[in-house]
Amino acid sequence: MSDRNHNKLPNNLPQLQNLIKRDPNSYREEFLQQYRHFQSNLQIFQLKPSEYSKTLEELVLFLSQVSGLFPEDSSDFPQQLWDVLKVHSTVLDRNMRM
Repeated sequence: MSDRNHNKLPNNLPQLQNLIKRDPNSYREEFLQQYRHFQSNLQIFQLKPSEYSKTLEELVLFLSQVSGLFPEDSSDFPQQLWDVLKVHSTVLDRNMRM
């Protein structure tokens, strides 16, 4: 893959998801980058859980598809989602109730 296309991957989650599913070991760093991005967005979201976050929604969908390929790196992902639902269920934007 050319460097030019490789640099676009973090912003193209469907393409990255496809590549990760085909060869997880080669894209572990990209996965970790997106996982850190998710964690940052989750912290921001928790400041105002009643507001819709398209970025967070896309990251949750992406991670839901590929986190199983990296269980040692993403073992807390399901619990993080559960905690958000448990703590903010009454104020979550209806589209964010994942």
